[in-house]
Amino acid sequence: MGKKIDEPLPFMLLKQIPTKAWELCDKCMELKQEMQWSDRCILPIAAGMSVAGEIGKDMAADGYKISALYAWRKYKEIYSFDDDLAEILIGQADSGMDIPMPILYQLPYPCIFIQYKSAGFFVHFEHDVNNQQFELRMWYINEAEKESVPLILHIEDDCTIDEAMQKTVEEAKRHTKHPDVDFLIEQGGVPMAQKAAELLQFILYICADNSEKEEDPEQKKVTRRTDESEKKPKDVFREIRKWDVGYRIGSQIRRMKANDHDQSENADQSEATVRAYQKGSKKAPHARRGHWHHYWIGKRETDERKLILKWVAPIFINGDEGDNIATIHPVK
Repeated sequence: MGKKIDEPLPFMLLKQIPTKAWELCDKCMELKQEMQWSDRCILPIAAGMSVAGEIGKDMAADGYKISALYAWRKYKEIYSFDDDLAEILIGQADSGMDIPMPILYQLPYPCIFIQYKSAGFFVHFEHDVNNQQFELRMWYINEAEKESVPLILHIEDDCTIDEAMQKTVEEAKRHTKHPDVDFLIEQGGVPMAQKAAELLQFILYICADNSEKEEDPEQKKVTRRTDESEKKPKDVFREIRKWDVGYRIGSQIRRMKANDHDQSENADQSEATVRAYQKGSKKAPHARRGHWHHYWIGKRETDERKLILKWVAPIFINGDEGDNIATIHPVK
């Protein structure tokens, strides 16, 4: 008897949708030239809603799920983040994202699934051909907390991600009758704008020029992908490709945590030491949070023009020398 396969969440969700749905989605794709939606959007949510109605699902509740799953099944890409790196990225979510919106176009695929800890989310592009609104869509799923929540970021090329977040909040408030709404409150009481900011940290890391990601060695043994399987997926396990994200960095973070714990356990807490810190002779060990740095390269208004994003790892001040996280420089 073969080894039991632990199926990833997006694959299990995919199998819950009847095959007829994908056949109907394929027919909707025949209208692309006529409707003229962006190549970045695999299937508009309006089409997903129509398909949901055809198969007896709730159009509003299931339409966006069908669009996300149809987009994901074409490539079946999963990016799995190290838990400690995930914690650091979430911790820097409130530090602002003054980053030009076009960085999001550097996602490696039109739809991917990002997983971290007990949660995960689909990320893909949406194009509403009725009002020409372009959006980044995130479908967040946390099985442990029984959460399944759609999140939206309105995209405008001439604004930053922070500006887009604010416009999205304002748009949500305009369409919500409750006067005290804080961008739609989720089950756990966390404002959805805050949740979106957290998820964007993972997306930005994947788009960053110095991100650390490599194909998962175990999944690589079974992954079999062809051009034909991308055009006509069979929805089998071997079509999945998984990437391990930030596992070397995560290992460094864990070593620093262990060092910090050992220093705390063995620290000299004499009155003289305490007074020295109080007088400012030396600051106690602390960390500066990670943040984003971006710049443009190439000639303006040419195809050579490109936005470069880099993640600047946390810096540990007054800790042991060598504690800081090494910068990853991908070899191209």
